[in-house]
Formats: sequence, C-alpha cells, structure tokens
Amino acid sequence: MRFQDPARLERLGAGLVAAGAGMTLVADGQARVQQGALENANVSSMQEMVQLMETMRHFESIQRVAQGYDEMLGTAIRRLGDLG
Repeated sequence: MRFQDPARLERLGAGLVAAGAGMTLVADGQARVQQGALENANVSSMQEMVQLMETMRHFESIQRVAQGYDEMLGTAIRRLGDLG
C-alpha cells in the first residue's frame, strides 16, 4: 500500500502504522496477488552466515591485538618499576 503523504501515518507501536485522518490510498500498478505462491525472504541465509563468520573472525583478531597491547603495556610498566 502507498499513501499520498506517508509522513502523516499514525504509529501504533510494534512496527504497526495506520492511515491518518483524511488519508487516501494511491493506486500502485505494480502490486499483484498470486495464489499458491510462497513468500521468499529478502536475505540469503548462506550469505548472512558467511558474513557472520567473517565478522566473528575480525572481532577475534581485534581482541588479540588489544590483549597484546595490554600485555606490552604491562611489561613496560613493570620494567619502569624495576628502574626506579
């Protein structure tokens, strides 16, 4: 559905909206209903899984860098303490 002024839609919460006062529907020539058809998701589950794995690997590598930096800083502080 399309409305003339989508900014005037009333928000009902939980992702729901309703037509505001005096709003009318605009005809959409591309809309059609097909009986017996299955609705497909707008994402590829395999692609999303691969992206999730890549993100996890990036996170783990950044975590290792942060731990290495922390260890290096700790070593530097201990050595400075030994000099004093």
